[in-house]
Amino acid sequence: MKWLAIVGVLAIGCAKNEGTTTTATATATSTSTAAATSTSTATSIPDAGAWLSFAAYPGAHEVCYQHITGNSMHIMWKMYATRDPVDRAREFYTRAHPDKLTGNTINAGDDNLAFHAKSATGYPHCDREPDPDDQTVFIVSHATRR
Repeated sequence: MKWLAIVGVLAIGCAKNEGTTTTATATATSTSTAAATSTSTATSIPDAGAWLSFAAYPGAHEVCYQHITGNSMHIMWKMYATRDPVDRAREFYTRAHPDKLTGNTINAGDDNLAFHAKSATGYPHCDREPDPDDQTVFIVSHATRR
């Protein structure tokens, strides 16, 4: 869970342009200060019916992707969005991962899935916004410790 907070701290402060690499410095409040390099691309996390360790939400579309390199770990994350409300996403993940869902978050080792109302704050954002009709965003991330 600590690395999810690091994702938020690092990603919110980074410039985010699809297909470019940017460097930023951010303070990770969990244990140390981290220098971060952020790379946007759309090829490192596959989407073939699953998002890492999790069932892919039916009909959700990709919004953006980032790879953040810190002093102690790399974090890759993708944002997806759907027109469905958060309650419908919660119902889906309650059925798909009943033993792992806590609130709107699922942790599976170094993989994490969190979903929020599009209007919520505190989750990573990128240059590209979800579509105007989207109601729910999903942040799917993987941490690789150095």
